[in-house]
Amino acid sequence: MIIKDLQQIEFELTSRCNAGCPLCPRTVLHDDPNKELPISDINFDSMKEWMPKEFKHRVDFKLSGNIGDAGVHPKCDEIIKFLGSYGNRTSIKLHTNGGMRSAAFWQEMGQISYHGYRAAGEENKFQFTTRFAIDGLDDTNHLYRIGTRFDTIMRNVEAYVTAGGTAEWHFIEFDHNTHQIDEAQRLAESMGVKFVQRLSVRNHQMKKATPHPALVEYKSVFKAVDAYKAGDPDQSVTDKILQLSKSVRCQHLRSPEAYVASNETLWPCCMLWNEYVSNGNRESWPEDPNWNNLKVNSMQDILNNEWYTNIETYWNTKHNNFIPECLRKCAHKGTFTTQFEERQKI
Repeated sequence: MIIKDLQQIEFELTSRCNAGCPLCPRTVLHDDPNKELPISDINFDSMKEWMPKEFKHRVDFKLSGNIGDAGVHPKCDEIIKFLGSYGNRTSIKLHTNGGMRSAAFWQEMGQISYHGYRAAGEENKFQFTTRFAIDGLDDTNHLYRIGTRFDTIMRNVEAYVTAGGTAEWHFIEFDHNTHQIDEAQRLAESMGVKFVQRLSVRNHQMKKATPHPALVEYKSVFKAVDAYKAGDPDQSVTDKILQLSKSVRCQHLRSPEAYVASNETLWPCCMLWNEYVSNGNRESWPEDPNWNNLKVNSMQDILNNEWYTNIETYWNTKHNNFIPECLRKCAHKGTFTTQFEERQKI
């Protein structure tokens, strides 16, 4: 793959966060004494050096909350302005719980969003949207977004939107907040914010009621992969693994996209970064510790690395570098990855 083929680059600006959401890789690592939570921030000055100087096409930038929350990064606003300088109607999406910083900070972010869309000259425009992850109202949001305050989030959203910012309210449904979906949607729409339901396996894992069919299959995939790794010779396990490997739909190749972790390393997607941090599996990666380090290698050199060019072989169980996470997350054509569903206006 070459740089000009990339359609999206996802950044985890920091591994720090103001919240402690259950099942988040950061929370799991923090609570496991046998694993180390990597604390790091992308250095803005070095980012300006290793980022490609120019894209000849529109490229989307996603500032995700994979382990940390991008809103915590001390230069989050400057990085957004820098990414906006790529122009060509570049799309920038910031994912955040919105519970950090002052109203003044979010007002400035709203102004960046407003002026970016209306920048002089078509080639200089960029679209900056903030996706606020708010899973309930004042009596429920904190049950999952542990450590956040609903009143602080609402203050920040209001400051952002009033300044002209484009925003979305992303709502994950749980048993404890399902009765509030319509009310939350009405509140979002009254503020001029698009309401979106976020669908993922993680919220079904939290539910106490009858498991969602996707979760039942998700658990069966995990069970089959773990049995295979343990050397289970059962033919049914082997057959299931074979079928799963044929159904993988790689996010990195489909989009195509790349993921930059907070320690400035380049990965095909956030799932493989999580696999590396959470489970190790060091045998799946090149021996050179700097093979995907952007402070040492250019983005194009990393994409040219033999590991990247052979990525389609890694969900084949016979390959020495077999990566179980490719089956766990991207089997069944990516059914288990996060999806977003915009609801009809009330």
